[in-house]
Amino acid sequence: MRETGVRCVGRTIFFLALLILIGLGGSGHAEESPQAELRSLEKQLDEVEAQVAEREAAIEALAAEDRGAVSTLSAFLEKVEISGLVAAGGSWQKMSTPSTPTTPSTSDESGTFQLYQGWLEIDKTPTEESRAGFNIALEMGDMATQAGDSNVPGIFSAYVSYLAPVGRGLQVEVGIMPTALGAEHENQSKNWNITRGLMWDLQPITSTGVTFTYSVTDALSVMVGAINDPFASERFATFEQKSLTTQVSFQQETWGFKAGANYGRTAGRSLQPFDPYLPPFVLPAEHRAGIYDFVLTWDPFENLGFWANFDYLFGEKSNGDPIAGTKAIALALYLGATETVGFAFRYEWIGMDNVEQKRFQTFTATISHKPTDSLTGKLEYRYGEEEEFGNQLIEVNGIFFQWLYEF
Repeated sequence: MRETGVRCVGRTIFFLALLILIGLGGSGHAEESPQAELRSLEKQLDEVEAQVAEREAAIEALAAEDRGAVSTLSAFLEKVEISGLVAAGGSWQKMSTPSTPTTPSTSDESGTFQLYQGWLEIDKTPTEESRAGFNIALEMGDMATQAGDSNVPGIFSAYVSYLAPVGRGLQVEVGIMPTALGAEHENQSKNWNITRGLMWDLQPITSTGVTFTYSVTDALSVMVGAINDPFASERFATFEQKSLTTQVSFQQETWGFKAGANYGRTAGRSLQPFDPYLPPFVLPAEHRAGIYDFVLTWDPFENLGFWANFDYLFGEKSNGDPIAGTKAIALALYLGATETVGFAFRYEWIGMDNVEQKRFQTFTATISHKPTDSLTGKLEYRYGEEEEFGNQLIEVNGIFFQWLYEF
């Protein structure tokens, strides 16, 4: 108000001075001309002031819009978690076959430097305050099992979630989702060892469909859903009959237990284990197939962890005849020697109820060191063998090293 008053006084003084000057030098007819000019000047000044005020209002509106956009983006980023990793290193493996009365022993070696995995994930977990969420994860590298390869990234998971206000909360997820079964993970940073076990090749890895998870208590939850395939990661399935996935999970402070199953029509799946010399596990395109999965975890201390995983695969052909079942068990132990050094061990046994009575065993030992909070180095030895009719067919020894940076 004070600035406005000063402008008015200044303008009045200017007009009075102009009138005096014109009045002293003009005639009666000329006296009307300065008055008209003054009115014109007043009008022009009013127009300029209106334009200035309009521009000031526009600038303020733009500033408010920018502040709103920044505030909205900040609020969104606070709810979203962005994480990722890069894991690279190398490996050496030797495959040996024992001699028989008719054939000599053989051996073959391979070694390479490699990108194990590149991973980028954006996750927004639904909460009571913000009930909608989503997840998308991209990966590439030699250990990218579902999408991408050593040179081209691909989508591992992409799904939308919603926490419905039902009881203690019913979470609905739709899209390409990581399987709930098994003890190991696709994301390298979540596993104790560098290589995943042979059981990983028996289990589903991702499933496309819809799941419903209800928290009965803080410790107990139940999940049920419909998916395209019980084993294969079928992201688009044309057949009408879908598959069932379900799991009951119980988690306490230091231990937990999960029991789950997948069952339904399968399009078949052929997986090559990480050991390149062992034969792939073939799940033919049968009429029905399923898997029972049980996982026990125990973490009594920060530097001590243990998990056990048991699976049974079963199925039947389209004519109703059963297919040979497969039993598998894996045991894993982690021991932290210091705050930065740890040791991990894993043992697996897999038996197929086929005519040949095939058996697989692996033993893995890994030492890890964290020079920084974000960087982990690992060195691993792995042994694997295949037997048939009680006789050893293949023996594989491997050494792996890895640097893993996560953010």
